Amino acid sequence: RIRLRGPWDFEWIVAPPVLPYDARAGRTNLPATWAEGLGRHAGTVRLTRRFGRPPEPDPSDRIFLEVSCREVTLAALLNGDHIGSSTRGVLRVEVTGRLA
Repeated sequence: RIRLRGPWDFEWIVAPPVLPYDARAGRTNLPATWAEGLGRHAGTVRLTRRFGRPPEPDPSDRIFLEVSCREVTLAALLNGDHIGSSTRGVLRVEVTGRLA
């Protein structure tokens, strides 16, 4: 299991007009609520995190990317490729064959 807790880079794609320019990109720690991580603003945010392939997975192992947020639309990209989306706030996608 790869734990993706900790620092994530963020970039507002559709930022609220009241957001100062210097707050449109930065780093936040996850897991966190939207308000804890990004403030009480509505908009579209790209969250980015680099991680490595698990060391020597067993050939029968399957690897999933799992993301959950309440009441948001999620879209996931891995190495620049769209791998899934959800409007239910939960996304689980098998990525076994996509890890370099």
